[in-house]
Amino acid sequence: IPSVLCSAGNLFDSDEAAEILCFLRAVAEPANERLLRSALVTDMVGVSGDDLALLMADESCWERVLAEFRLYHELWGAGGCMAMAMRFLELRRVRRRILSLSAGERRLTNILHCFETVHGAADAENLGMEGTIAWLAERIAEEPKREEHEIRLETDAQAVQLVTIHKSKGLEYPIVFCPFCWAEYGGREAATLFHDEKRTTVVDIGSPELEAHRRQAVQESLAESLRLLYVALTRARHRCYLAWGAFKDAGESAMHYLLHPEAAAVKGQVALGDAEMLADLSRLAGAAGNSIAVLPLPEAGGASYAPPAANPDAFGCRTFNGAVEQDWRVTSFTSFTAAAGHRAQAPELPDRDETPLATEAGRPPAETPPTGIFAFPKGAAAGIFFHEIFESLDFTVADEATPPLVAELLKKHGFPPEWRETVSGMVMDVLHTRLAPEEGFTLAEVPMGRRIAELEFFFPLAFVSPERLKSAAERWTGMELPLDMAELFSRLSFARVKGMVRGFMDMVFEEGGRFYIVDWKSNHLGNRTADYGQAELRREMERNLYPLQYLLYTVAFSRYLHLRVDGYDYDRHFGGVYYIFLRGVDAEGGSQSGIFFDRPPRGVIEDLTEALIQQDEQHFLSRAAHHAC
Repeated sequence: IPSVLCSAGNLFDSDEAAEILCFLRAVAEPANERLLRSALVTDMVGVSGDDLALLMADESCWERVLAEFRLYHELWGAGGCMAMAMRFLELRRVRRRILSLSAGERRLTNILHCFETVHGAADAENLGMEGTIAWLAERIAEEPKREEHEIRLETDAQAVQLVTIHKSKGLEYPIVFCPFCWAEYGGREAATLFHDEKRTTVVDIGSPELEAHRRQAVQESLAESLRLLYVALTRARHRCYLAWGAFKDAGESAMHYLLHPEAAAVKGQVALGDAEMLADLSRLAGAAGNSIAVLPLPEAGGASYAPPAANPDAFGCRTFNGAVEQDWRVTSFTSFTAAAGHRAQAPELPDRDETPLATEAGRPPAETPPTGIFAFPKGAAAGIFFHEIFESLDFTVADEATPPLVAELLKKHGFPPEWRETVSGMVMDVLHTRLAPEEGFTLAEVPMGRRIAELEFFFPLAFVSPERLKSAAERWTGMELPLDMAELFSRLSFARVKGMVRGFMDMVFEEGGRFYIVDWKSNHLGNRTADYGQAELRREMERNLYPLQYLLYTVAFSRYLHLRVDGYDYDRHFGGVYYIFLRGVDAEGGSQSGIFFDRPPRGVIEDLTEALIQQDEQHFLSRAAHHAC
């Protein structure tokens, strides 16, 4: 007969809990390839050792894996652990693969139970990624385990649940079987446990009163057994089966005391035989009307269990007569520029300067050999590393905090420790360069409480087309702009779209009552500081259509400030946008090297807002990664 054993262990003792901890660590640090490899070879993710070797040998395949785990990271940050887990289970087809393994149903139940429990704890305690991982690690390590984390039944639809009487307290079942309620404590142990007149627990290991204490212990045990028997017999909603007979030692049980009270005083042997027991039970059944039946136990070797014939329900699909809008989507700067040949279409993630190969190929070869920060590796991994430095660092104590932080992150991202002095020097240049003579401040003066890293935004998008954006740009002729915006917008080509615009701003901050946007760029433009002058930066901005990106940012941030700053006025409160090309910043050269600045005219932002934002939408969603303004 199919059966499941209730309370067969603790969730956090399972292999699945350990695998999920390994997986969550990799999701929290998607650039840490050591953690990523450990997560991939778990049964849950399902990559074999041979498959892992092939993945790592193929750079494009490995990049797809890195992108997959960056997606999980963003989903966790945006929608919580459970939203990320559901996407992972879908993408990796975990259910189908785990169910094909030995004890697959049990293992899948543990995986789903663990994700649900972790998500519940993170939600209840408002835990971030690191806090959630620490919580799970503590639950796995702690002893004894908590009772509320016992594993769930893998199935109970067509199976008998085996449960102790203690665990059944407070529960109800349609039909209950009690086959062993006659097995009781017989009081033959050398030591005796009982309670004195003060209800203090006493162990008698051989006092002169041992026999009296033993009789008292038997009475206390009988009282406890009667209480448990009451619990067992009252769990059934419709019917309870109770096995009884002249078993060995049954005469000392609570059942004998309850069903045969006249013979209960006889100890050490069954007071009644089967025939006498049946007579007592028949009298009891007769007095109970039709509530009790006395039946013989079934003979051994009877018919085997046959599962009921499956009778699946017949389901029919409803007919859908509605209309689905095919042009509604969540779009982004990436989507607007993909058709122009700058990037592949991909889910919008925080910008990490993944410079397109076409852009790299368009630059002339460098004449000066690379040294210092110009020799630091290029690409997405470097962008992620640089971004994390400026996201984690407290700018106001950077002189002391930068070297140890850089050393830690070099190790985390797999770069040699010899880069510490070079990278630390670059960070100091960036933080101590006066951004613009008229602004009169440096980033080193901006405390953590006046900045937000990785500000994510959404705003409702009107039915927009390239022509609509180009039409808006044509009205800006004669305005003071650092680049030819009309020419840049003329290069756009994408399908008409509406829905939502989503994006991430590397950093926003407030200084002197004005608010600014910062975008960190690790792009390699050359091996000399002169390669990062204003003319070179403008060419790089034009080549990658970055002006469209910061105009979108400005529209979104201006809306954000309008909702959060009393009496917000663009001209008075918005300070501008900085694109900081990290390799080219030189504290001695000032803001003219490596720093591109623009403060779009108010008319430009108003025209773009009218062209982009659905005017009848009153809501504007914006989430900060760490703080709220």
